[in-house]
Amino acid sequence: MLTNELFFKENLRILGQVYKEKREEQGYSLRGVARSARVAHTVVSDIENGKACPNIETLQLLYETLSIDFCIHDDFLLNMKQTMKQVLDAVYYRLDEQIDSYLSILKAHDKRLHYSPLRVDYQLIKAIGSIEKTTWEKPSDEWLSLDDHRDYLSLEQTIMLGLTKGIYYFKLNKLDEAVTCFKQVLSMNNNDRYKGMALQYLAKISDYHYHNHPSFNQAKEASVIFTYHQNARRKMATDLLMAKKAIDIAYYDEAENVFQNLEYTFRLNHDNKAYQRLFTMLKSYLSFVKGDRQEAITLIDDLELKRPLDLFYKAYLYYENDDRDQTIDVLKKILKMKVKDNQKHFVASAYVFLDYLDYEELDASTLEHAVDAIANHPYNYITVNMHYFIYDLLIHYFEKHGRQDEAVEVSKKWIEVAKKRDFYATNLD
Repeated sequence: MLTNELFFKENLRILGQVYKEKREEQGYSLRGVARSARVAHTVVSDIENGKACPNIETLQLLYETLSIDFCIHDDFLLNMKQTMKQVLDAVYYRLDEQIDSYLSILKAHDKRLHYSPLRVDYQLIKAIGSIEKTTWEKPSDEWLSLDDHRDYLSLEQTIMLGLTKGIYYFKLNKLDEAVTCFKQVLSMNNNDRYKGMALQYLAKISDYHYHNHPSFNQAKEASVIFTYHQNARRKMATDLLMAKKAIDIAYYDEAENVFQNLEYTFRLNHDNKAYQRLFTMLKSYLSFVKGDRQEAITLIDDLELKRPLDLFYKAYLYYENDDRDQTIDVLKKILKMKVKDNQKHFVASAYVFLDYLDYEELDASTLEHAVDAIANHPYNYITVNMHYFIYDLLIHYFEKHGRQDEAVEVSKKWIEVAKKRDFYATNLD
């Protein structure tokens, strides 16, 4: 006999409604299956419409009328429940290989789990496991239908559904919907893990919208949770964001404290080169905004930079240090790079930067295309200093070519974004 702890009894109402869909799909009448299962047709009707919570035995009889094996094998389901817990642990600690390994075990028993008391848990676990990997995969929309059955979910299932939907909308760049989901999770959460993940994503969204103080505070709160759970991967990512926000709002001592904590974390987790590279970039930027340009350059001089954004920052540092030749060398490296779509703007910016330096080996049509590529898209993921600098590059280009009207239009767009950034750098909201 299945133990009550294995599943949430109200989930069985959902399985009753799933049964109705399968019955109609196969063309059986309600009275016909009721006779075959030896169950009163009124009882079947109530089960199918969610008016009654069926017991396991009745569900098994009903599914047998459709030649569907309704799985109630205790040992099997207990093992699957344990595997689902392992998926959740791997998701929380960002262990991609383990996520894939445990999900493959569950998916090997896909049909049995779909027609079992663990159906809801399986749908949620499969969805969050696919969405929360580093290289995420879009799951089928089946799990989203659980939103229509919230009355039949446990509190933890409801929280997990809200968290999963929030992450899903975040990955689809539907940020308003994501914020609503994450705030709902925080309002009803009694699980530190879910709270930490929701806060981490809210901090990212606040950063995207230049809400610097909220982003800093959300990241700080999430970091405390990840520290308590010894969740190094999430803590590193969150602390890097916290340091970035501390610099943006001139909390330089706070930024230094975060860097000290990160150095300790990196000593224990020295294999994450991407995080270490970003750590060094942020330390360089802190030195720059505090006025130590030479230290800023020294920190990244020997760093292997793989993104146009990072190399553009390096060129910008050389320029600010009056080193024209080094600036040009770095910008030329950017032009030779094969880049992803979200980095193409920095290749265009490098081209416009070279024009600003009166570099002669530039193609006029390519330059014009580069200007068009960036003029109408104020950057929302760079430092404030570089935001103003790229704006200066554009205005210089238009003024050099006597195109004052275009200079005015660009100014309106870029200054509007700059004002928003400045506002959130100095005001709490």
